[in-house]
Amino acid sequence: MRLSQLSGLLLIKKYGSISKAAQESFMSQSALSVSIKELEEELGQVILIRTKKGVAFTNYGIQLLEHIQRIFEEVEFIRKMEVEQSEVHGNVVLGISSYYCNVLAANLFLELKKRFPGINLQISQDKNVNIISDVLLGNLDLGLLQIGVLDGKFYYPQEFLKSKLEFHQLFMRPMKIAVGEKHPLRERKELCMADLAPYRYVTNKNLDEDLVYQKLKENGYANEVIQVNDVITRSVVTSMNAMNVVMDLGLQAGNQQYQEQLYPLDIQDFHGAYAVGWIHKSHPLSPAEQEILELLKEQTECYKN
Repeated sequence: MRLSQLSGLLLIKKYGSISKAAQESFMSQSALSVSIKELEEELGQVILIRTKKGVAFTNYGIQLLEHIQRIFEEVEFIRKMEVEQSEVHGNVVLGISSYYCNVLAANLFLELKKRFPGINLQISQDKNVNIISDVLLGNLDLGLLQIGVLDGKFYYPQEFLKSKLEFHQLFMRPMKIAVGEKHPLRERKELCMADLAPYRYVTNKNLDEDLVYQKLKENGYANEVIQVNDVITRSVVTSMNAMNVVMDLGLQAGNQQYQEQLYPLDIQDFHGAYAVGWIHKSHPLSPAEQEILELLKEQTECYKN
């Protein structure tokens, strides 16, 4: 006895016709007829009476239909149970530390709503040092950090180095020093760090933790530094012929989002990058956290160098 035979009988009852039932179940009429005949032989009972006017159910067939209906109700119940049990639920608080981490988190949030509506993702933006502290304290479940890399060396915050946290890198992208459209250096080629000396530097970081500022200082930079938040960085850079540093992907995303356009400078003696990755306290990942990280890995696979 097969479910396909039982569902075939329900369709015959619904349409009063073997041919229409066969069409609905994507079978040929002869195949469905043979299938029902095999069931009758297995049960040792006649289920259908075939006439020139169509088909009719025997008394046994009518009783059988009642049982078949209950069987399929149970099957549907089991299928719903499987869906409910397989759906991941949970609340996850994610800390993010940069403009492009914000872009990733927004895409992640929208994708989760489609794939895992049972996961409630809360996003909190802050500095790396605060995210590290909040992960350690348990205020955040996950942290998405952007770590600076200069000349191949990772510059982790001191709070991270003191902790037992592990940085799980998702991808690394070039770090770019960027300027506005009318900046005097925009059209020049073969620049070096010393060429940046006459221009203000705009940053949203603490200067002690700003790798590019430290690199500028090593090259004799003594100009004004303007510390602002992400929201007005582009306006300040373009209006004051200043410069700031950004990941290449963040530069592209910002140029699509904002009216003020920024352009990367080609600086021969500057070799910087940003590594984006996640941190998590040492206890096991929850199913919801695992799904979030799998989505992040999937979304960032194309960003790997």
